Amino acid sequence: VQMYGGYADVEAFVGAANQISHKMVYNGDINNREAFLAVKARLPQVDSFMLGRYLLVNPFLAEELRGAQINAAEKEARFVAFYADLFAIYQARVPHPKHLMDRMKAYWHYFAAGFEPQARKQIKKIQRAQTLEAFSRYTDIFLQNQPPRINDPWME
Repeated sequence: VQMYGGYADVEAFVGAANQISHKMVYNGDINNREAFLAVKARLPQVDSFMLGRYLLVNPFLAEELRGAQINAAEKEARFVAFYADLFAIYQARVPHPKHLMDRMKAYWHYFAAGFEPQARKQIKKIQRAQTLEAFSRYTDIFLQNQPPRINDPWME
């Protein structure tokens, strides 16, 4: 069992899909429109797909799979709004500052993969923060000066 490591075995899924009459949902390595279209062409009998953690790396993935072209400025603004909403939801549900910070740091592990490499140094400051105040300060600085996103975070 590979769990979250490695890559999806599309050929094994194709073999199973050809032998099973039940509806199947494909889950694995759909990280951009090209990968989605390739899997969809390989599995014409499958009409449901799970995107999983790639949506944290690229919150715009579902729209991009449908062909949407989202410019960098819009991505920046929408990511800031998404993060603010996410933080507010957790802040309302997780009362202890350290626990809140730890939850949010887990998200930054995935968010980091969606930004250009020069952002890694700034993101490390966020991930190494020891207090919620420092974490929030580093996050605010990063979001105000957001570096460009990678078009395909898994191909750098």
